[in-house]
Amino acid sequence: GYDDIKRELYDLLEMQFKYYSLMEQMKIPSIRGILLYGPPGVGKTMMAKALAKTLGVKLIMLSGAEILYKGYEGAVSAVKEVFNRARENKPSILLLDELDAIAPKRENQKSEASKIVNQLLTEMDGIRSLKEVVVIGTTNRLEDIDAALKRPGRFDRIIYMPLPNRRERRDIFEKYLGKEICEVVNCDKLAEITEGYSGADIAAVTREAKMKVLKEIIRGNKDRKLVYEDLLEAIAIIKPSVRTERASEKVSDQTKQ
Repeated sequence: GYDDIKRELYDLLEMQFKYYSLMEQMKIPSIRGILLYGPPGVGKTMMAKALAKTLGVKLIMLSGAEILYKGYEGAVSAVKEVFNRARENKPSILLLDELDAIAPKRENQKSEASKIVNQLLTEMDGIRSLKEVVVIGTTNRLEDIDAALKRPGRFDRIIYMPLPNRRERRDIFEKYLGKEICEVVNCDKLAEITEGYSGADIAAVTREAKMKVLKEIIRGNKDRKLVYEDLLEAIAIIKPSVRTERASEKVSDQTKQ
């Protein structure tokens, strides 16, 4: 899924990594940062990791959870260290996961917490060159990120990753079930009734259904296979992370039938 977003990001990063010298000759400003935002579970972090693999560049990562664990002084040092690692391993993608936890609005924070945001701004403003390094930030809460980071020259592109559409949901079901099983269990119908589900939600649905089948096999039903009804039951158990009335109605209607 997300083919258009993948293509846009790939084109941006390919230019940055493969044609940096040509961009300099033509005086085209380089991309310093790309910010991916959207609901939980849509694959923002996975997208960044996949891009690094496809482009054959090093991935360096710092998560909001790490920052919260380190405390204020440790967090400032962690920001410095991760940017240094990205420069030393260029070409590289520096992934700042859960950016809202790393760089929340300074007006809502203690002065010690503001030091983390200030350090991040210093690193991105290029006192030390970010040549052949692109920063990708991910967040579920764009509005909570300090406004200074969202200005051009820092995160130059801000890209929304929505919940998957019907075709993308079908692709996600096929990814976790396989093409052959997908045809048996009617993934087209499953995609239709899971509007509002994220990729992570669909992964949880397929796991729930498979676990039910596995338990029956362990109990002696060796010929038990995954069927459409197993996934329908799993959908009734696993609710979408981002609730929508339309999605809830579709699942409810199916479980009544």
